[in-house]
Amino acid sequence: MTRAHSMNLGIGASFTIDPLQAPLSKLLKEQGVETHFSYSPSGQLFQSLAANEGPFIASQNGLNLVFLRWEDLADFKSELSSKSPDLTSLSERLVRSVREFVDLVRSKLAQRSADFEICLCPSSPSIRDRSDFLTRVESRARECLTTGARIPGLAVYELAQMPGFSALGDLDDPTARELAGIPYEPEFFEFMAHAIARRIHSRFGPSRKAVILDADGTLWSGVCAEDGLEGIVIDEPRQAIHRLCLRLRDEGKLLGLCSRNHEADVLNALKTHPCSVLKPEHFAVRRIDWNSKSESLQSIAEQLGFTTSSLVFIDDDPVQ
Repeated sequence: MTRAHSMNLGIGASFTIDPLQAPLSKLLKEQGVETHFSYSPSGQLFQSLAANEGPFIASQNGLNLVFLRWEDLADFKSELSSKSPDLTSLSERLVRSVREFVDLVRSKLAQRSADFEICLCPSSPSIRDRSDFLTRVESRARECLTTGARIPGLAVYELAQMPGFSALGDLDDPTARELAGIPYEPEFFEFMAHAIARRIHSRFGPSRKAVILDADGTLWSGVCAEDGLEGIVIDEPRQAIHRLCLRLRDEGKLLGLCSRNHEADVLNALKTHPCSVLKPEHFAVRRIDWNSKSESLQSIAEQLGFTTSSLVFIDDDPVQ
């Protein structure tokens, strides 16, 4: 995350989003980030976007998140209760709302606000069960939003496409929806928090500056000290790892070795094995000894002047 270990989040939604704060704040705090939240009042998303002052973050040390359900942007109730709904009229109403929304976000971005991420959330069951709504109404609205969002500083994604969504059970909380405008079960807000935390970490997390590699089982199969040069195998998948690391090196990343091994055996394998793409001179730093790998990685980070969070360690041992 940012060096200050704090960030600002401006949050708005077309429904009551309050249950998101506790799990999201907890997850970000576990990543070492204190988060300052500001919220658009419930039911006032468009007004908040139009206001000169409001919850959406102006500084670059932050991010604006907006959570949308299509049915909240246009009144679907009459169409849902009709046996022959006017889907053309409904689609036009929804598209008008989407265009207005995109224009408001564009205006905010033109004022040098922090970037916006738009998260599309699942519709209620009464809509998810209607293929005519999904194909004729929501698909057009989605196309309108994604087309309008092709501007710097604006990203759109769907929770239904996030890893783990298909494993969720019942999403909906009819009682909370009626009493407080909260459409989902607490477990869904937990899922949402994890998805958002991953995106925030990917966006603001520490940059990776060095790739550190183990030797046996990673750069080759076999154990060089026991099997000798003839007994280790550098097959095509491992050569692909070699080539990837060289490409990262060309892009400015540093390469390092961290292996509990005899240094002479590892360097000889890299230097003389006919299938080795990586050579000893490609590595900026090495720790090939019998210390624990955690100690060696800490030592590498100190030598390079980085934190350990700036290192990517590749090892065939999942414990490492």
